[in-house]
Amino acid sequence: MAKSNLSTTIYETLKQRIIFREYPADHHLTEDAISQEFNVSRIPAREALRMLQEKNLVRKIPHRGCTVIQPDLDEIKEIYAVRQTLELYVVEQLARHGMADDSWRAIHDQWQEIEDRLRDPDAAATEVNSEDMAELDRDFHEGLARAAGNQFLCDMLRTVDERLHFIRVMDITSTERLLETCKQHLTILRHIRNNDVEAAKEALRKNVEYGHGNVQSALQAALKKHASKPVMPSFTLKW
Repeated sequence: MAKSNLSTTIYETLKQRIIFREYPADHHLTEDAISQEFNVSRIPAREALRMLQEKNLVRKIPHRGCTVIQPDLDEIKEIYAVRQTLELYVVEQLARHGMADDSWRAIHDQWQEIEDRLRDPDAAATEVNSEDMAELDRDFHEGLARAAGNQFLCDMLRTVDERLHFIRVMDITSTERLLETCKQHLTILRHIRNNDVEAAKEALRKNVEYGHGNVQSALQAALKKHASKPVMPSFTLKW
């Protein structure tokens, strides 16, 4: 197996452990330990740690390896509160002043297509990739912010979204949740189209709280599951 593929595979395994709380905050990761667990040289282990650091999943400690970054439930609650405040302003502006037809239609048609596919009894079962869904959900909300035409607001929302990105992987994890998210997004868009400010804000509030609730439940379950469980290697790689 090529070293780049080894690095990516190790990175993906460690990333999942971090996201789903198998590793607690400040858990120590070193090249030596990773090399030993996965039966690889230090080079792919070092690259995997670099990739984790780029995604803000670990922080590098000079000459000591890396430690895991884990926001606690209170911090996540605060981030979601900031996100909701920013996005409430976005939908208020769009519902009050209107949204360009091409922007509205592009976002609407994308989510309508997903909903139609999920509801089609003759369509093949939709496999939900939680990371892809997190990206798609982020694009929806950032797309609304761009449509509002406030670049500073877009930058602020992107900063918040970057803090939440890997946490949101726990949100849309099933076809049922994806269908509910589609319904909520389309409802927000409908109220924006109808210039119904209060209804648009209420629909947005419901959507953000729904996502936060899913994430909070998943995090609590993960914390409970791994509270007293030692981390075990999931597999060994050879090359």
